[in-house]
Amino acid sequence: MRMLRLLVAFGYVLLGFFLSVAFAAEFRFEKDILKMEERDKQSPPKEGCTMFAGSSSWALWGKQLEEDFREFDAINRGFGGSKIHEVIHVTDRIITPYKPSRILFFCGTNDIASGMKPEEVFADFKTFLERVRKVRPQVKIYFMSLSHAPAREKHWPDGDKLNSLVRELAKQDDLLFYIDTVVPIEECVKNGGNPWFDDRLHLSREGQEVWIKAIRKTLSQEKKSSEK
Repeated sequence: MRMLRLLVAFGYVLLGFFLSVAFAAEFRFEKDILKMEERDKQSPPKEGCTMFAGSSSWALWGKQLEEDFREFDAINRGFGGSKIHEVIHVTDRIITPYKPSRILFFCGTNDIASGMKPEEVFADFKTFLERVRKVRPQVKIYFMSLSHAPAREKHWPDGDKLNSLVRELAKQDDLLFYIDTVVPIEECVKNGGNPWFDDRLHLSREGQEVWIKAIRKTLSQEKKSSEK
């Protein structure tokens, strides 16, 4: 009987292992995550670093993003056209183990574009907050507002609704900050700038520089405040 119980227990362990492997294989961004993990083995992120987590706006920025925010020990954790639930899925692998002091979060546009309601995306974002704070309760999280990308103009109202929900939440949460990017980008366009790439969805270098200014302003204010 004891041997039978051991065999059954061992069977459950094997089943769990194979299910986890199968699930990982099905995860559409697994190759991107494995590359990040391999890079981390070679050069682990510093404790207290700044993680840029989210979708393709970070991913396409590439290594240049880390150079642009070198003074904040930036680590780029953007991948593909990810949705928030996919970022949550890998949070325990590529974000929380490295003890970041802050997370710059840009994700949700693909969720809205897929037909999700702003309230549903907001619920996923709160789940992300809970997942991070369960492990790193003092980490500061900066939500980058959903953009008014010309290619997704029909989704702007839902994106604005999500922005509003997060902005209100930030007023009640001392460790959550909202960074507006809509107004600065609109000002760039009004002044004759071209902040969008040819696909009218992702940022050109000029658009990235607008974001850099908005982000650096917020992070610099935080740094000055902490030094007082």
